[in-house]
Amino acid sequence: LGFGFIGYERRARDLKIERLQFVPLDDPIKLSRLRITSNADRARELDITFYAELVLGTSRTSARSFVTTSIDAETGALLAENRWRPSASPQVAFFDMGGRQSDWSGDRRSFIGAYGSLADPAALRPKAGLSKQTGGGIDPCSALRTKISVASGETVEIPLYMGMEGNAEAARALLTKYRSV
Repeated sequence: LGFGFIGYERRARDLKIERLQFVPLDDPIKLSRLRITSNADRARELDITFYAELVLGTSRTSARSFVTTSIDAETGALLAENRWRPSASPQVAFFDMGGRQSDWSGDRRSFIGAYGSLADPAALRPKAGLSKQTGGGIDPCSALRTKISVASGETVEIPLYMGMEGNAEAARALLTKYRSV
């Protein structure tokens, strides 16, 4: 596509799905734009889920007991931090769908399910929802979901933000800056 960004495209079931990704040079944030165009002869109702495993340390296994997830009351973004990082400065990771998320989970086990896997997570099965569980002492992840309707011939865009700042206030400020772009 071009220098400094990458794009993906897929066509399936009368949908054209495009994802454009890049990282600004001056800010610690990864920006993605998901664009869905319907070529179906009817409106489509879709669930869009944005999932990321969280490490916030040297390895997921050693750090997961110390990672805490929460939903930011002001922005609705999922925040994650590892307060026990003796060799590093404090950092807060954030994940957001442009404020469009209506469902979330910070718990990887509930996302995958008792007998599921990342190839077939329980949370993506029909009529399944995300647990809305966040906190500490769980196997952390970031899972956000929104529901969209795409009419025939219509294109819907969803921004996806993933970044890290020194504290929750700085994370909120950076997210607010990019939501307005």
